[in-house]
Amino acid sequence: MKQTTLHGKILGEQITKKMDRKAKIREYKETPRMMGVYQIKNKMNGKVLIGSSVNLPAILNRYKSELKTGGCRNAALQNEWNESGPWLSLLNPGV
Repeated sequence: MKQTTLHGKILGEQITKKMDRKAKIREYKETPRMMGVYQIKNKMNGKVLIGSSVNLPAILNRYKSELKTGGCRNAALQNEWNESGPWLSLLNPGV
């Protein structure tokens, strides 16, 4: 009898966790993302890249990650990064 109760309790906790997880996923998907125009500026030579995105935090995170790993999709930007060193703090949303 105790095993059934214990198993039922564990199963109930798992179901509750799964429901909480689904609610959190739904909440995340429904959260509006900051969208707009951004600029990436090279402080060393003054060059800027201006772009727009429907998800600013994601695009800036992508550039940051790609530049650090040397795999930026924008070859000119990657070359600037390699030549001038890390100036990542100059990623500015909202030109």
